[in-house]
Amino acid sequence: MANNNKARQYAFDEIEKRRFLAVDKEASIREKEFEEVPELARIDLEISSAGANLVKGILSGVLTLDHVEARMNELEEKKNRVRSKIKTCDKIYLCPKCGDTGYFKGDLCSCTKELIKEYRKNEIARTSPLELSTFANFSLEYYSKEVYEKFNMSPRENMIMVYETCIEFVNKFPSSDNLLMMGDAGLGKTHLALSIADALLKKGHNVIYCSASNIFKKVESEYFEDYKNSDTLDTLKTADLLIIDDLGAEYVNSFIVSAIYDIVNTRLVEKKSTIYTTNITKSPILESRYGEKVSSRLTGCCRLLFFYGDDIRLKNKG
Repeated sequence: MANNNKARQYAFDEIEKRRFLAVDKEASIREKEFEEVPELARIDLEISSAGANLVKGILSGVLTLDHVEARMNELEEKKNRVRSKIKTCDKIYLCPKCGDTGYFKGDLCSCTKELIKEYRKNEIARTSPLELSTFANFSLEYYSKEVYEKFNMSPRENMIMVYETCIEFVNKFPSSDNLLMMGDAGLGKTHLALSIADALLKKGHNVIYCSASNIFKKVESEYFEDYKNSDTLDTLKTADLLIIDDLGAEYVNSFIVSAIYDIVNTRLVEKKSTIYTTNITKSPILESRYGEKVSSRLTGCCRLLFFYGDDIRLKNKG
């Protein structure tokens, strides 16, 4: 699949850059060593010459492989004894495990897998309006002080509690409760979810934001085109904080429901915090759309935050 190929290509392009820098660094170190200790240069030349002569000896039958290995080991030990007296940096490769080759024991090295994940995270978050949403630019002024009889509270009083809950989420992270933000469009759900993301990103946490309609389409596409190399689902399941925005806007089929259950359940088991926002305001609708297994986990394992009032976006336009 093209996207997975792009992720792998990104990873190996980065590794190639690292290896180039490592080789260049090694050459500089060796040059400095040879200048400081000419004996090292002589030993290095001796090793090169000995290698060629020893090969000739094996081919002519004068020497055995054991003789060759013994002589080369002797020269390497001699070289290491001299080098041990010089204060140089031995850490040349960024990944000592694979030596910046990208592979370890015939498989992708962990450094390569991390680079692929990095590409995926950047790709997933590319459309996120993170830079527009912070706690600092969230305003309660848009919420009415008029009490709604249905809730026995005004939208502003409700949003003060919601806002404080979001601040508490950041302060307690990663031990925070999962959040399910429910309410009509334009009431600040996405803004507050992204404000949490902004605060936690600044603390160095791995945060993934995605819209439900885009991400589940991507997961489904990857699964059916190239399941073996599909890693978006794993990225969603392992992020420190996952925000799924506008749940309910995505096209739903049996595969999508299964994928949502996999994400929700895995993150619950792994005790990883998740925030869901949705325009769905009634639990029966959640159940009819996603089934009892998903809806019960969303409503039973999340702290429910209800949003109500007038559409803020319409007020901003006014």
